[in-house]
Amino acid sequence: MPIIFGVINMSPESFYVKSICRSVEEAIERAEKMIEDGADYIDVGGMSTAPYKNTWISEELELKRVIPVIKELSKRGFKVSIDTTRAKVAEEAILAGCEYVNAVKPSEEIADVVKNYRVGVIVVAREVEWKEDRNSIINSCINSLKKDLKLFKGCKTIVDPAIGFWRTYGKWWIRDFTILANLDEIRNKTGKKVLIGVSRKSFIGAITNTKPEERLAGSVVAEVLSSPDYVRTHCVKETLQAFKVAEYIKKYRG
Repeated sequence: MPIIFGVINMSPESFYVKSICRSVEEAIERAEKMIEDGADYIDVGGMSTAPYKNTWISEELELKRVIPVIKELSKRGFKVSIDTTRAKVAEEAILAGCEYVNAVKPSEEIADVVKNYRVGVIVVAREVEWKEDRNSIINSCINSLKKDLKLFKGCKTIVDPAIGFWRTYGKWWIRDFTILANLDEIRNKTGKKVLIGVSRKSFIGAITNTKPEERLAGSVVAEVLSSPDYVRTHCVKETLQAFKVAEYIKKYRG
């Protein structure tokens, strides 16, 4: 059974509208439900990183969105991670109670913060050039992760192959499916446990012609069949139910 990160989006620009919380109170209520449903961590983000949208906001606004939420979650004893591209936001989030930094764009500055406070970090693969064949896709992801893992040497690290982010080269949805089909290779060659965030993402829509709110079934199938160590999801209850059923099916195989 994977460790579950439940997603709290404090960013009105996020791609999945139903995941957006517009107040601290709403975020706390949703986080409490996620914990009740079985989430291990609450992952809080204040600026969408969807690669196909113009979502940039100031550092000040990002801090304003996430820090009050993190403080309240920490007061309740919840385990929290911060989803950010900025070292300053990462630092303030850690001081507010975060145990993990979800480093969507790994950098030396974020690495310094993580090392200084001795927290965990999720290292997300950065897009590099790739071709539409299995070896190129897998190796490009592994090489990207290995390069950034050097920044976080000595840290408690998890790797994320960045499903939904690699959009510059080729048929990006084929890249995502190829990665999900080969998480074992990424795990073995990086020596790290793997987190995936596939919930409601566009690669599902690319083959099913569905909108984000219609992609629950595709999300949980992708999560279960790819066998990750950690899952970042909008739908904690459904994700855990799918994994429990899958585990029981395996249990009774001949």
